[in-house]
Amino acid sequence: MAVLPCHYGDEHPGLHRIFGPIPEVATDFWLLVHEDIRRVARVRMFTDFAYAEFQRLRPLIERL
Repeated sequence: MAVLPCHYGDEHPGLHRIFGPIPEVATDFWLLVHEDIRRVARVRMFTDFAYAEFQRLRPLIERL
């Protein structure tokens, strides 16, 4: 037995859930960028990309 993120375990057919989500191990995801560089083009491109990807993957990440 091991605690795995749902999106990882659910994608592998050889793994089976034993329990539901464990509230004690739930966490938020934060992406922090220093104020001095948050408007730099390459930094902004990455943050926009990361935001879009997490929105796209949100149903998979939050699957219960």
